[in-house]
Amino acid sequence: MANVVPRNAHSFDVKKILRVAIARSQPKVVAADCGVVVSALSHWTSDADDSCLPIDLLPVFMASTGDIRILEYLADQVGMELREKAS
Repeated sequence: MANVVPRNAHSFDVKKILRVAIARSQPKVVAADCGVVVSALSHWTSDADDSCLPIDLLPVFMASTGDIRILEYLADQVGMELREKAS
């Protein structure tokens, strides 16, 4: 598990983070891994909608895309920063 350390908050656009992660991956594979259809991913990442990726899908989403920036965003929202765990 990652350690967290306090830091100054930095604003991120969560929907943009999700869109970029999906774009860098294979949307059909990400959707299948999450157990949803591709249009659900589009719905959750649309700026025209207030809905967002359900929190219980975050671990699956991050594993599927290989992108942990959403986790970094969440840590940032509580004034923390992720760092590598020392081995």
